[in-house]
Amino acid sequence: VDLDLGWADLTSVSAWRFWDWDPANDADFTRLSVITNSINADKQRQLSQEFRLASKGGGSIDWIVGLYGFWQEIEAWGGTRYGADATPYLLNATLPRGLLDGYGSDFNASSETDSYAAFGQLTWRPIEKLSITPGLRYTYEQKSATYDARVSGGLAPANAVQAASKLALARPQAYAAEESDGSLSGQLNLAYQLTPDILLYANYARGYKSGGLNLAGLPVDATGAPLVAKAVVAPEKTDAWELGVKSAFFDRLTVNLAAFLSETQDYQANVVEVDGATARTYLDNVEEVRSRGVELDVRLARTLGFTGYASTAFTDAEYISYANGPCPLELIGPALRACDLSGRPLPGVSRWVVSTGGEYAHELSIGAAEAQLYAGAEYNWRSGFFSNASD
Repeated sequence: VDLDLGWADLTSVSAWRFWDWDPANDADFTRLSVITNSINADKQRQLSQEFRLASKGGGSIDWIVGLYGFWQEIEAWGGTRYGADATPYLLNATLPRGLLDGYGSDFNASSETDSYAAFGQLTWRPIEKLSITPGLRYTYEQKSATYDARVSGGLAPANAVQAASKLALARPQAYAAEESDGSLSGQLNLAYQLTPDILLYANYARGYKSGGLNLAGLPVDATGAPLVAKAVVAPEKTDAWELGVKSAFFDRLTVNLAAFLSETQDYQANVVEVDGATARTYLDNVEEVRSRGVELDVRLARTLGFTGYASTAFTDAEYISYANGPCPLELIGPALRACDLSGRPLPGVSRWVVSTGGEYAHELSIGAAEAQLYAGAEYNWRSGFFSNASD
């Protein structure tokens, strides 16, 4: 809803969303009977409301302020069932082959999130060529959740080793957790119009990703009780800097260049905790992640029928500190372990990315009909990258 108040514009955005997901898969992806069924279904319901009040613009100061609210409820259920081939493939060939045949876990989980935010931003032009844009946002969130997992089936263990081996794959757990936090985020942007065709800018931003709750099982203490403190995942905090130039020449050629650096504290990622015969992977916080690089983008507006573009980016993204990460397949063996991934690259990030392309178009008149003949080509390339954190 948009409403003109005369002195300002009021905007209201309301949204209701739902999601129902009910998959069931043969999760070992082979003809073997290792993991015969894996179910992870959930229902989500969420409601959001935003109000924005913005100035009309045209003066030395433009501004916008607003309020935002968000509610979400998730109900999840599912489980995993193991087959006759699971014991030698997932545990040890020296154990009874039927130990895991029919063994499995079933779980129910639920969570609720309430989030509230207030934000504001203004652009101030103290002199003709300079604009200063500060912005702030304060967000407060409350989350609560419950988790209940049961196990059943399989061969009755004959000794403590067999019992511990079954619990290493799935164990009964029940716990409740909650967390709340408030965060101040924002940005400061300076832009200077050096010439009508060249804009210089510098930007600093503090970003925030809300914390969460683990609803997939937790590490346990010496008595087998879940460590509920591990259920809470702290929020991420990112500081980002960017310097750049935006330019346009001859009303046809655009050249943009930017250098950036971002540092994230308490990055959310999977960690491994080894306790005796059990290794548990769960979501937690990695101390620090860094990303830095340079981007160049060049575009040519239509000239004599031709348009074109070329862009390239160099990105160096790595874990600064990640002491207890998951190990790669080649290092997984009978001895349970976690791997130090500090200094390793982030997954999915190529150091070099190149993209270029062009098009030629020619207008045609065929009798009374108008047509366009065009031909184009594109080329995209990226250097190698790792598909997951463990290389």
